Amino acid sequence: MKYTAILNGKERNLEIVKESPHMYRVSVDGEICLFDARACTYDLFSILGCDNTSYDVAFTLEESRTHLIFRNNPNNSNYSFTIDLPDERMLKIRRAKIDEEKSGTEIINTSMPGKVISVMVKEGQNVAPGDVIVIIEAMKMQNEIRTRRGGRVKSIHIKEGQTVESNAELAKIER
Repeated sequence: MKYTAILNGKERNLEIVKESPHMYRVSVDGEICLFDARACTYDLFSILGCDNTSYDVAFTLEESRTHLIFRNNPNNSNYSFTIDLPDERMLKIRRAKIDEEKSGTEIINTSMPGKVISVMVKEGQNVAPGDVIVIIEAMKMQNEIRTRRGGRVKSIHIKEGQTVESNAELAKIER
């Protein structure tokens, strides 16, 4: 199985292939290792790694998150980390947030087609997180499009009365 996993906050390509009843080939970002894994209880495995080091691995599952605790490692201390296995939608949201934080500019889009009822801000105006930027009417309902973070309105790409398509860029906010 192939996954895009988040290990300690960093996105990794993870592939796990069952080679035999207890042997697994695990690839993390192309680095391959074979593991002999045996279930001791429902939440505890005994694992012999490719470096012939033995670990007891306890885990807990929460929605898309798995928390692993390695015991009996060579340093005689517990080592734990969290693996998130988000679905494709959550990965897209995560990547968009990272890109947005890097760029310093928030692009305000509409998630649905509709008619622009009101533009609530002007270029150059300072806005706070959650401020209404635009009101769009879709399916006879008025929807407030808000900013996720504060900043200054860099540009507005629409006008009142204009019809917009789904995912249309409405405005840009810069920090």
